[in-house]
Amino acid sequence: MLHTLALVEQGYLAEANGDLTAAWTAHNQALELALRTGSPPTAAPALEGLACALALTGDPRQASRLLGSALAARDPHSDSPNTPKTGSHPDLRRAFEALQPLLTPEELATGLKEGHRAAAEGRIPRNLKAHH
Repeated sequence: MLHTLALVEQGYLAEANGDLTAAWTAHNQALELALRTGSPPTAAPALEGLACALALTGDPRQASRLLGSALAARDPHSDSPNTPKTGSHPDLRRAFEALQPLLTPEELATGLKEGHRAAAEGRIPRNLKAHH
């Protein structure tokens, strides 16, 4: 778990420095590691990081689906995704806020629901390709 979280942090640092390729790579590696170890809750931070990277590189619809999967990973017992609220995890909120200006409320809600449903069915996306 610590290695996964270290990769997520490496991804956020790369993103903060403007290196979206390195950010994507680190978050994708974190997701693969979390899924290999069979820990969906550990996958949530990686999914949030990938959602942020996708929002910045021009694929906000896929980003919204990844964010929906992250919501399901954080709360596997929920029936549907809830938008992040004050007090929720800061990376989750940050990913959500990055998507709000890029999608209509309906598009964002649809993406969240699709990603949530996919994760609830055990279909968290793997080996994602970067968009540049």
